[in-house]
Amino acid sequence: MTTLSIRRCGSPSRPTVGIVQTPTADHHTAAKALLVRPIGMEATRSASMLRVLSERLARSGAEVLRFDYHGTGDSPGEESEQSLSGWVQDIVDAHNSLQDTSAACPTHWFAMGLGANMALQAALRSSPAPRHLILWEPVVAGSHYIDSLLQAHKAEMAMQLGWPWPILCQRGMVKEPSLPGSVLGFDMGPQLLNDLRQLAPLKAWLPEVLQRGIAVSVMAPEDQLGSLAPLGATNTGASLKLHRLQARTNWMSSQATGTAVVPPELLALLPTWMS
Repeated sequence: MTTLSIRRCGSPSRPTVGIVQTPTADHHTAAKALLVRPIGMEATRSASMLRVLSERLARSGAEVLRFDYHGTGDSPGEESEQSLSGWVQDIVDAHNSLQDTSAACPTHWFAMGLGANMALQAALRSSPAPRHLILWEPVVAGSHYIDSLLQAHKAEMAMQLGWPWPILCQRGMVKEPSLPGSVLGFDMGPQLLNDLRQLAPLKAWLPEVLQRGIAVSVMAPEDQLGSLAPLGATNTGASLKLHRLQARTNWMSSQATGTAVVPPELLALLPTWMS
């Protein structure tokens, strides 16, 4: 059995809300885990998987925190006024909240999608640093991510209305999506859009994170791992491990709604957190 409790993080001017899941009182806490979400519809559709992951970790002896960024989910704030730097600070604040508990044990992070990119930046600000980061399908390029959001919005509307997108446009049933604006039910403001356009690649952040002694595991399709391989051979601080994903889940698609299966590649890594 595990227990659940609400955790409020951040500052009075930038609060966030999360859920802490812990082992029962008679179970030794072996590790702490911070689950860092993607954003927008991807966060909504991966929620079931993260909930199952939290349960598995807590049953194995981890104190687990999953939270909503400021301006998203159950956390207060305006969605359209958010920025990557603000969300990076939210991750740091959530990490600090885990350090405030009585159990003295290492903290590990699991981060998905754009959350993985932000987690790399947050790891440089966190003290003490997390021991291990698992980055699941991080965003390769901000411009590509923006295009993916727009295309996914069109695909979802076409599926829900039962007509191809060009026909929907011809009949005046839809409007061409644009940013800043609302895409896939997520309101993206000008600051966040600009941040995504200027998003630095993973290889710009990884060397400093590794030099800090933080182990990093990147899990992505093979074509996204090639540029990172040289970093694993040259860093001297901690290990970088690249894991090729056999299958991908499109978290922008409604077909992923309710998916609660924790991928086997991830399950294979988690036991190391408890050792």
